[in-house]
Amino acid sequence: MKIKKLTNKSWPFKVMQISIVFLVMACCVNIRQNINSTFEIDFQDFFKRDTVSIKVGGQLVLKNKIINSDFSTGLTDLSLKVYIKENYVIVEIEDNKIRINDIAIPFTLDIYLNGNLNRYSLDENKGKYIGFNKNSKTTFEFYQQDEPFEYD
Repeated sequence: MKIKKLTNKSWPFKVMQISIVFLVMACCVNIRQNINSTFEIDFQDFFKRDTVSIKVGGQLVLKNKIINSDFSTGLTDLSLKVYIKENYVIVEIEDNKIRINDIAIPFTLDIYLNGNLNRYSLDENKGKYIGFNKNSKTTFEFYQQDEPFEYD
């Protein structure tokens, strides 16, 4: 019995090459998703002259901002983006970019509503779009989803 040697012209060799390429690409995409992600956070409905302060991973990024909801759209003018990098995050809020080094992922988001602390642990596996509606004078309704929110 003669054993046929695999060469770069044989179809099993080409299938093996293609399989390796797809495997490497899948690994790279998975690594990139874990290292470079973005959370988009909106403050939405039922705010009326409420004071908000925000800490990301324990670092203050916004202090005592008064927000109001536009009742026709259900949205305030306060939103932020959190860009997750390998060992730090960048918070973009009100035309400012704040770098926070050595932050644990998933990280905590501390939001003070009228002086009262509400703490959330953000896990990108639960969605990258986050919304807060005012629930009472001191608490929020918290939404986290995979798709962007729709506003009228």
